Amino acid sequence: MKYKIPLVIDCDPGIDDSFALVYSHLVDCFDIKAVFSVAGNVPIEMTTLNSEYILSELDLNVPIYRGADGPLIGEPIIAKYAHGSNGLGGYQFDVNTKFHASHENPTDAYYKLLSSLDEPIIIAAIGPLTNLAKLFMAYPDVNQYIKAIYVMGGGIVKGNYTASAEFNIAADPLAAQIVINSGVKQYFVPLDTTTAYGFNRDFMLKLKDSKNESSRLLYKIIDAKENLDHSPRSVFYLHDLITIISIHHPEWFEMIDVHIAVELNGTHTTGMTIFDLRGERAQKPNAVYVAHPKFDEIQAHVLEVLL
Repeated sequence: MKYKIPLVIDCDPGIDDSFALVYSHLVDCFDIKAVFSVAGNVPIEMTTLNSEYILSELDLNVPIYRGADGPLIGEPIIAKYAHGSNGLGGYQFDVNTKFHASHENPTDAYYKLLSSLDEPIIIAAIGPLTNLAKLFMAYPDVNQYIKAIYVMGGGIVKGNYTASAEFNIAADPLAAQIVINSGVKQYFVPLDTTTAYGFNRDFMLKLKDSKNESSRLLYKIIDAKENLDHSPRSVFYLHDLITIISIHHPEWFEMIDVHIAVELNGTHTTGMTIFDLRGERAQKPNAVYVAHPKFDEIQAHVLEVLL
């Protein structure tokens, strides 16, 4: 039997989260153990419902858990400007969800799931890191059950929520720092990597005629937001998809050991991630910077999987 990588997806769907979920299922190399929602792109009610809808469309019957409804401290921020009123570009599903999220305490559910598995697991954290921060605070021994965390988050040159902060980190900076300090092996896929290249309009239009119904759904979601037949926009950044691909195909990236810290109190820089790239003068690495994607290989692979 083909070995599949055990995976938990912690997400806030989200247009690019939708691409990540569909790809993770269709690529047939992951054993998806559960999906945890978290407040982020839109409020928790919507990210949870969107998770239910997408997994129902995929007929992917894995546990779904409703996660944190806001950051550890402060008020939630949302990104409807980027993902539409409901997180999926305004696309409305015309069927009821087949699968439904558990409202069990998500921290306890996380620990019970991870501690019950046969081997340490990889977690793809493609939303704010609140769920994981709560897990590390409540269960200090959980590290033994986690092989690695892949984080879509941060930016070296610039942010996207503010000039200095990327959205997932800005949504809960304290949670991000707690996760970084956890001691678990972690890979950060920042904006510098996910926006190095973009998927063009022609790529999106190809999804419209895919043999896979779930890929055609992705077209409908992004078309609802962008109106692809008339949109002047030519490049689309699928941050979360790139992060999932880096788990499956690390050879298409450069892996750079680095020290990362999060600014917690800056007037203009709260949520900023500081990647210490000073060479010999740098602090001791605590993460891996996933850098310099080979986009030609990535795009060809994604088309092969989705079409």
